[in-house]
Amino acid sequence: MRSNRMVLLLSGGIDSPVAGYLMGRQGIGITALSGFVNPEGDEGHVDKMRKVAGSLSRSIGQQVDLYVFEQRIAQSVFASKGKSALTCVLCKRTMLRVAERLCREVGAEAIVMGDSLGQVASQTLQNLQTVEQAVSMPIVWPLVGFDKVDIVRIA
Repeated sequence: MRSNRMVLLLSGGIDSPVAGYLMGRQGIGITALSGFVNPEGDEGHVDKMRKVAGSLSRSIGQQVDLYVFEQRIAQSVFASKGKSALTCVLCKRTMLRVAERLCREVGAEAIVMGDSLGQVASQTLQNLQTVEQAVSMPIVWPLVGFDKVDIVRIA
């Protein structure tokens, strides 16, 4: 049975909301997931993500539910093990694993990411492949061939 729902990895940047918009305007139901590393008690990231999810809801004409999780512990473990060069890739893999669990909970069929190829070092083809291997669920990259100018224009 098709659910027509996907989990969007929502970050503090412009790319992931645009990816969610592109999927949502196709009639895909969007559930947003955001990991945060703010200092304990700092609700700044959560407040910002609520606003972004609200704006996305209005843009696509459907409710975008938001889930957030604490990513600070995972990030500090990666850094403490001398993996600082890989921290971004390892954090994305962690987010994908959390997203895969959320997909099962909300009946989503895939995960949406806002990466575009080569925009930053973590978005090389090799790193995208490494990230993708963290889960068995399909990953959709609606912005993979876009450049920043195109993404900003859509936003």
